[in-house]
Amino acid sequence: MRADIIYGNGRGVYVPGQTVDGHVKVSVTDSTKIEEINLQWLGHAIVSWSEGTGDDSTSYSDKETYFDTKMLLLEKKPYQHKNLKLLPGVYMYPFGFQLPLDIPNSYRGFSGFVNYEVTVTVVRPWAFNVSKRVPFTVISHLDLNTLPYANTIGIAEDEKTVKRCFGSSGPIRATITTDRLGYVPGEDIVFTAEIHNRSDTDLRPCQAALSMNVCYHAYSRITKGSYILCKLMGPEIPRGRSCLWEKQRLAIPPLPPSFLHGCKLIDIEYYISITVKPYEHSSSLFVPLMIVIGTIPLKTATNIIPQLEFSEVQHVKSDLSTLYPFYRFKSLIPT
Repeated sequence: MRADIIYGNGRGVYVPGQTVDGHVKVSVTDSTKIEEINLQWLGHAIVSWSEGTGDDSTSYSDKETYFDTKMLLLEKKPYQHKNLKLLPGVYMYPFGFQLPLDIPNSYRGFSGFVNYEVTVTVVRPWAFNVSKRVPFTVISHLDLNTLPYANTIGIAEDEKTVKRCFGSSGPIRATITTDRLGYVPGEDIVFTAEIHNRSDTDLRPCQAALSMNVCYHAYSRITKGSYILCKLMGPEIPRGRSCLWEKQRLAIPPLPPSFLHGCKLIDIEYYISITVKPYEHSSSLFVPLMIVIGTIPLKTATNIIPQLEFSEVQHVKSDLSTLYPFYRFKSLIPT
C-alpha cells in the first residue's frame, strides 16, 4: 500500500486565505483492512539555538502554531463493527483546506523556520500505519504601495578617522543613495556611492552588498545573523582622492518579504551597504541603508521585472529550494 498527496495547482504554492485543494491517492496491491484515512494540517514556527560550549552551553527554543487540524477522508460508520476493506486498485480522495489569513511567509534559516505541511495517514488494525508527509509553501504578500516610505529616495552616510600605530591618518567618508527604498525579488537595486579619502592611506576596492539580517526570539533571549546575498566590487581609492560610483546595480534573488509579518519569533530586515577598508591595519567603514523587500511592486516603479514565485524561479544557489525555501548564506558582513 502507498499513499500520496497531489496538490490541485500542481505547485504546492499558496497565499494566506487560499484553499489548498487536491487529492490523496491510495494505491493498494493486496486487499487491506483499514480503520480510517486522515489528513493532518500543520503550520508552525520553531526557533532553537545554543550559546556557550561544553558544560557551559545553554540551549534556547520557542515555538508558535498557526494551525494544527485533523481532517478525516474515510472512516467506518459508528454502527459498523467491522473495519473497512480496500480491494486492490487505486483510490482518489479529494480534500480542501482553507489557510488562515494572518499566517507568515514560509522561511527556513540556521536557527529557525516557518513550515507548512500536510500528512496523510492510513490507519490499519494490527499493522503499521502508512503515512506520507508533503510540505507546501505559503507566500504572504507585502504590498509596497501600502508603505509610504517605499517610494522615497534612500540615503545613508558615515565617516571615520583612519587609525595608525602612531596617531591618526585622516578621515574617510562614504555616502550611498538609492532611487527608492522598496523593491521586489527580480528587480535591480540602482545605487550611487560617493567615497572621499582624506587620509594618507590608500583604500582597498570598495564593496557594495545586499544583506539579510535575521533576528530569532525565544522568550527573553535573542540571537542574530547577518548574511550577504550578493555583492559588487568597486574601484580602489588612492589617498587624497574621491570616487563617484554611479548608477550601479545589484539584482535581488528570490527572498521572503521583509519583517516576516505574522511571526513573532523571527524578524527579517534587508540592507544595501558600502564597505571601505584601508590597506593598512585599520577597521572598515561600513555604511548600511535599510530597504524593504516586498512581493507586490510599486505602481510607479520603472523597469519592473515580472514578480517571481518560488515555484517559477530557477535555483539562484544550489541551496535555494522553490518548494521548501532554505536561505543559507555563508559570507558574513565585515566588521
